[in-house]
Amino acid sequence: ARAASPVASPDVCFVLADGTRQPAHAALLAARCPALARAGRERQMLGEADGGSDGSYGAMEIIKLGAGVTRRALRAVLLFAYSGALATPTFFFGHDGDGRDSARSAESRAEVAKLASKCGAYELAHCARFRRPKPGARVRRLTEALEALAKRETRADVFFHPDGADPPENPLESVFPAHRVVLCARAEYFRAALDPARGFIESGGPATETRTGDAKQNGRETCVSFPAATRDALAAALRCAYAGATPRVDATLITDTKIDDLKTSSPFSVTATTAVHLAASLEYLMLDLEAEACASRVAFAARADDWRERLGGVAGALEALAAAANERRWAELDALLGAVAAVYPEAAETEPDLFEAIHPDLREAMRRAHVQQTRAR
Repeated sequence: ARAASPVASPDVCFVLADGTRQPAHAALLAARCPALARAGRERQMLGEADGGSDGSYGAMEIIKLGAGVTRRALRAVLLFAYSGALATPTFFFGHDGDGRDSARSAESRAEVAKLASKCGAYELAHCARFRRPKPGARVRRLTEALEALAKRETRADVFFHPDGADPPENPLESVFPAHRVVLCARAEYFRAALDPARGFIESGGPATETRTGDAKQNGRETCVSFPAATRDALAAALRCAYAGATPRVDATLITDTKIDDLKTSSPFSVTATTAVHLAASLEYLMLDLEAEACASRVAFAARADDWRERLGGVAGALEALAAAANERRWAELDALLGAVAAVYPEAAETEPDLFEAIHPDLREAMRRAHVQQTRAR
């Protein structure tokens, strides 16, 4: 993510007292080290800065740090911000031959600890000071910080709308903000789709006028069509991209959850229909492992003893079955077919509209599976 890229290029550049320049991405800094992201506004927080600078150079914001910030300290903090890695003091500073810290390495550790504390990276500060975590202490994960960033919607520079969903009455409900640097680091698809030079249709969409917010500050806002059949699937796909996790399939856990909160709700659960659409979207994004994991969760829910609760009853199972057929998700279709076939007469009687909406060949397959299950008993 730190590499220069025309798609997710850095939008912040730190300038040290010795002239060293270090580019970075404001979105990730806002998630992991808010103090560094605010340094452009609060110049005196990390040291003296040039008051004559307007803080910007083209589309990149220039943040001048004082003499108290060293190259080694900034590197350690940025490594923690981007990777969540707590590098050992030995890796950064080394030791004397007798195993004791040299005066220089001790000074370097103090610089890293001071900068990390000011930036809110307390785990790194404790590591630099050789302090053991207290019993029960919890280290913040990078994915947790990214999820919080998605929820705050700050520094968003790209906006998605599902290409398969009907437009809502309120235009605000059709747009999901996101961050290029996170998505481009996650999947090759986004690196191509968000690059105008690649010729993707998605890359040429104009920015929405309803929720651009912070994106208009850097002039790179784009509204992109996302390969998702529903808004629920789009919200879940973005959470997969930010958190690196696939959802559980359990309708009982999301009864009172709003659509806009699906990407940040806890626990991360979706309906079986949304999971089917999500698996199709993930496969389209070439995230094959995540798509397979999502498909296995649908199959597990369909074959569980309490599949009615997990799938949302017979109606939820029929909706998921129709979605699997439309998306051509054969693994999910086979598992859902077995669950619905067990209650074939009930499905035809209690949910006639959903039952008749299913393709006739699929209804015939359900009937034959029901007959085979009945004979097997």
